[in-house]
This record gives sequence, C-alpha cells and structure tokens, in this order.
Amino acid sequence: MTKKKTVIDKLWKRMSVRGDVPSLQHSAEHIIRSLQDEQASVTDLTSLVLSDFAFSQKVLRLANSAMYRTMGGDVTTVSRAIMVLGVDTIEYLGLGLQLLNQFQSAAGSREDARGVIKRAQMAAEFTRTMTIAHGSHPSEEAVLCTLMFQLSRLLVVLYLEDEWARIQAKMAADPSLSESDACRQILGATLEEIAEEAALQWNLPSEIRNCMQAELPALDDSTPQSHGEWLGAVAALSANVATMMESHVSEEEIADFVLQYTENLALDPIVVQQALEQTQALGLAIDSEQEVPAASASEPEFDKPVDAAARLGTALVDIRAKAPSLVATSLTPWVVESIMNALNLKTGFMMLLHPESRRYVARFGFGPGIRERLSRFSFDAGFVPDIFHLVVTKKEPTLWLDVRKPSVSHRMPAWYTTEFPEARSVLLVPVHLQGKCIAMMCGSWGETPCSRELSLQETQALSALAGEISGSFERAMSARPSY
Repeated sequence: MTKKKTVIDKLWKRMSVRGDVPSLQHSAEHIIRSLQDEQASVTDLTSLVLSDFAFSQKVLRLANSAMYRTMGGDVTTVSRAIMVLGVDTIEYLGLGLQLLNQFQSAAGSREDARGVIKRAQMAAEFTRTMTIAHGSHPSEEAVLCTLMFQLSRLLVVLYLEDEWARIQAKMAADPSLSESDACRQILGATLEEIAEEAALQWNLPSEIRNCMQAELPALDDSTPQSHGEWLGAVAALSANVATMMESHVSEEEIADFVLQYTENLALDPIVVQQALEQTQALGLAIDSEQEVPAASASEPEFDKPVDAAARLGTALVDIRAKAPSLVATSLTPWVVESIMNALNLKTGFMMLLHPESRRYVARFGFGPGIRERLSRFSFDAGFVPDIFHLVVTKKEPTLWLDVRKPSVSHRMPAWYTTEFPEARSVLLVPVHLQGKCIAMMCGSWGETPCSRELSLQETQALSALAGEISGSFERAMSARPSY
C-alpha cells in the first residue's frame, strides 16, 4: 500500500469514527436528485432552498446581483430566482454552502480550524465576485472548486492533528517549502490530491473532481486549454489571494500579483479590483463576527401585513408579464411562493385534482416540515360539508380567521386537524378551469391567528393569481396535438 493511500484511508476512517461531519455525500446527492426530474425541478428545488434560510438568502442575493437585474425587476421569490439563475447554478451554490455549513460545525471553537474556514470563505468570495461576468453556472463551479482546494486543508487540520503539526514545523524550518510540498513529504499526498479524493468520495460533479490538480498558469504560457484547467487556475489564484490577505501582505502587492493573470484567465481588471476590496471587507466582517457572540435566532412573527394588497398587486404584475412563457410546473410554485411572501404565511401547499382517483392530492409545499408530510395531504373530490368543499363550491379565495371556533371547527376535515393541530387561521385559494376546480392552495400563519379579514382588493388579487395558474393549464391543453 502506498503512503498516499495509507494516509487517505486513515483520514477517512477517522472521519467515519468521529462522526462529527454529517454525510456530505448524502447532502450532495439530495440536491442533485432534486434536479434529475425536469418536471419537478423547480418545485422540489424551491422547497429544498426555502428549508435553509442561509441558502435561500444567497440564492436571492445572486439573482438580484448586477448581472441579473437586467432581466427585469427585483427577484423576491426563490421560485423566480431558480428560473433566472437555472437549476445547475443552484446545484453548485447549494453544494458549496453545504461544504461550508458542515465544516463550520465540525470546526467548532478550534482556532486553527476556524482560520482555515475563514480563508475558504474569503477565497470563495473572491472567486465568485471576479468570475460572475462569465455566467452564474461557471462562476459557482469555480467557487465549489475553490472551496474543495481550501477545505482539503481543513480535513488534515481536523483529523490528522499530529501530521499537521509536523507539516507546520517543516515549513517553519524551511520557509522556501510550499505547503503542498510539505504535505507530500509528511503525508505522501498533496492537499490537491486529498481534495480530489474527497470530491470522489462525496460524489461531487466530475467537473470539480477533474480540476483539483490544476495550477496557476505560468505568466508566459497560453490561456488554459480546457474548462477544467480554467476552474483549477481560478481556484489556485483565489487560494493565493486568501493566503496573502491572511499574511497581511499589502493591498498593492496583492493587486499586482493578481493582475498578472487577468489576461490569461479572461478576467476584467476592474472587476478583479472590486473583488479584492469585497474579499478584504469579508475578512474584517468574519473577524468581527467571531469577536461578538451571535444572537440566537427567534421564531419569525407571522401575520397578514397591512400592505398585503399592494404586495399581492406587485406579484401579480410581475407574474402576468412572465406567465405566457412559462409552463404550469414552473409558474405554479412561483405563484404559491408569491402569495406566501405577500401574506407572510408560515406554510403553504398546492393540491391538484387527480382525475382518475377523484381526489385532491398535495403536489408541493413550502414551510417548516411540509415537504416531509405532503403525501398525507389529500381529500375526496366528492362533496362533504367541510371548508375545502365549501371553497370548491364558492369558487373564490376564503379566509377563516379562527378554525377553532365552534362555528368552524366542526367543518374542519380530520386529516387537516391531525396534520396542522396548531393552525388558527386558514386561507384557501381555488383554481378553476372550464368550470371545474382543478387545484387549491392552502396556507396558514401557524399557531398565530390572522388579525385581519381579506379585503376586497386582496381577494381580487388572489383570484387573479389563481387565474394565471388556470391560464397556464389552459395553454398546455391547447398546445396538445389533436388527432
């Protein structure tokens, strides 16, 4: 057995035994699985993104960056962000975030490990900012590649403590020795080789696995000859920048170093300078956060906002402008999420009529715990005097302010009270097509009762949003070939 294989086996065995790093492979496969069914990708991926607050904020921030704002208006929902950015971009963004989240948890309070995490965050920030003009997908690929370069060092710090101490001692004794060469001498494997093995173990995309060995191009060389070489070169450049910043090299020296590579790597010098400034600012912010204990996150308050009508109206204008070009499976989650945002709902799910079984079944939903329970949300289309069937008959959005009141509680179906025992106020929005209710959105503010009835303007906006869903189904029907 080679020294390289011995140390990699040792590393993976220690990771498995300690068990303090959650299975990144499971997380990666979960994200990738959500993308494999093209029809379900927007709804499934939206639900996945919304389940992680940090993830959703990064997605929205990227969709609203200068590069994408030209595509029309602010992006306020994850569903729309996914349509703007593309599912591939979200995949890489999600994988990168999983890397950082899971290793931050493993690093705990260890100062050396936290230092590596900081360097990884700075390198990733520099990569994303300087490459975004090439498109979000290659940019997020480069970010993930950058993180793998950085976090392979963290694996050694966390799980091969004695070897890491010897590596540091060897570098201190010989300042001309690079960190990678010192790793090769002590471990029998470079950090790049460990990163490549980690990418393979975690089943990361081949583009990431295949660029781990790339280096900065020589200044007199031609440009990278493949996408993988470019990814690796960008990651190597970012690693150098993060190291120089952590070593307190002057801003002028760092800028001079980076600008040597802008032509070879097709980078805009002005954008690179902006990236350097943003990365320096991030480093200062990270130091500040580590000095001040983070406040514990409190449960957000849910209630219908006073400007709900205006918010629904803004969403309706945006959706109407894009709806004709969208299929129902893309439009519907966007409408549902827009309604949830406008009304500040805690949960929301969409039920569709299944013609053969004559049952309404939940197809997707957003909010805490909804994804895991969807299969339990269904009811028979045959009339029963409960609130769901009453809305089917009434044909317009309806809000029950307190479903625990005796005048309403006996109208609540058992399946709903079982699944949502805490719910106080329930909103139902039916979707009709050719005189038949084909779908229904159900929303709730959770254990908080809604403080205000639906206004006429809000009811009309909700009906119009439901009409956009109906229109998308109608367009799909008319597009089917007739024989």
